[in-house]
Amino acid sequence: MTVDGVTVTSPLISVRDMRVTYGDRLVSHVPELDVYEGECVALVGESGSGKTSALLAILGLGDFSGATVTGTVLINGVNVVDAPQAQLRRVHGTAITLVSQSPQAALNPTMRLGRLAKLSLKQHGVRGHEANVRIADALARVVLPDEILKRYPHEVSGGQAQRFCIALAVALQVQCIAADEPTSALDVTVQAEILRLLDELRRERNMAMVLVSHDLALVSTLADRIVVMKDGAVVEVGSRDEVLHSPKSDYTRELLAAVPVLGVTS
Repeated sequence: MTVDGVTVTSPLISVRDMRVTYGDRLVSHVPELDVYEGECVALVGESGSGKTSALLAILGLGDFSGATVTGTVLINGVNVVDAPQAQLRRVHGTAITLVSQSPQAALNPTMRLGRLAKLSLKQHGVRGHEANVRIADALARVVLPDEILKRYPHEVSGGQAQRFCIALAVALQVQCIAADEPTSALDVTVQAEILRLLDELRRERNMAMVLVSHDLALVSTLADRIVVMKDGAVVEVGSRDEVLHSPKSDYTRELLAAVPVLGVTS
């Protein structure tokens, strides 16, 4: 596998025959997927296509939503499908972390952001001066003032909350960000800033990204590879250019036809 001209031999994430079910209903099935360091892989499809269920299963969080997950999902060699909670927490703090579509809802409303940041790092063995340095560096990288640490989640804007969540991932020095519709709850002007930030961090730190989105215009600016899902099944996988310019699936062509083009009226 080649990412930005560099040959990478071992995937950070390796998925094989991953199935997510609720009772007898199969909601998501990913037969095979590898994600490499520095690479952005996008899961796209309409609402109900199974892409978010797939992302939660890749994170090892499928059981928390009441789903049953089978198959193999290796993150740095750890199968998160059946990993004990202690091992899963270590994976989340070092290898991968989630940036959700509702950043303020993902933060504990009873804690100031500074306490949240320090507790997150403490859970993964980072304390004292090192924690303070990492937090300060991460805030600077996402262009947030230090004084934001004194605020509660409801006292910051949606864009600031999303930047703070990204800063936590930077401070934890994770290898991969799992982003679930990371800009859907933000104003249009803020969306572009968050996308630019995610892309810059990925390239600077050689981070991987698994991006869930229904927005092919957004995906076209970030993804190296695209996985198209419909009704819980993968219908197409390919490089960004292959999927966007030479789609093989009728469903992919329908998605592309629905993307608005500036200056064109129906």
